[in-house]
Amino acid sequence: MAKKNLKTAFLLSITLFTVSSCININPTYKRNNIETAVKKICSEEYGLDVNVQEVKDTIWVCAPLDNLIDESGGYDKEILKKAGEITLSLRRVLLSIDKPPKFYVFAASDIKDIGADLIIAGFIPDLAKLQLQFISRGEFLKRRYVNLVSNKEALGDKTGRHIKKTNLTLPDFIGLLIKQDILNTFLYSKEWASYWTVKSCNVHFDKQSKNFYIKTDIQRKGYNSYSPRPFEQALKSARHYLCETYRFEDFSYLKVDDVESGRIKILNWQALSKMD
Repeated sequence: MAKKNLKTAFLLSITLFTVSSCININPTYKRNNIETAVKKICSEEYGLDVNVQEVKDTIWVCAPLDNLIDESGGYDKEILKKAGEITLSLRRVLLSIDKPPKFYVFAASDIKDIGADLIIAGFIPDLAKLQLQFISRGEFLKRRYVNLVSNKEALGDKTGRHIKKTNLTLPDFIGLLIKQDILNTFLYSKEWASYWTVKSCNVHFDKQSKNFYIKTDIQRKGYNSYSPRPFEQALKSARHYLCETYRFEDFSYLKVDDVESGRIKILNWQALSKMD
């Protein structure tokens, strides 16, 4: 197990190094200067004032903005443009740094209108793979965690103090992606959302026992024989991210508990990877 993890880390390091080589960019930033570098680029090139903080292997970029939502209830186009500019600046630094962190989190906060946080988190080696075209843009977007939440504590906060900044680990991040994939199917999907009511969906990795837990309470409110079921979808999402996308084997077992069907299943990595 340890050898496999070391091999994975080595290959990811090679990938990041190759990105710099292929696009003829030598490391122009130092790890201990990452916060200043991101702030400077955003300020000088885009006129954007951001707050940057590094927490172990996770870099946080907080952008206080006037509003996130337009009058129609959708994302404000100008804000989305600014978010794209900041993300571009962050990617430029992370792919040309001597010792890149493992994760980035971009938090855009509505500090004047309704009070809300748009959180975008990603695994930095995935940025390298996208740059090298090892993965498509569509696949890259599936590997990002995106969440918009109402948060009154954001109002008036120009420094991002209300956002709890923690260090992400790979199992934590995978858990976020599994939960997002389940919710995208039953809560946000135009095709299936009308047939289900999502009461709860919890995905948790216990660092002491090294067990993954998924518990869903997603109740049927309409019938469609083609609709995915919560229990099967939870297993499918877990298999996709644990076994196929990141090949994360360093857990004891996965327990899936589905209230709607009453089914419970416990599997290790090998059993999960062999499921259809």
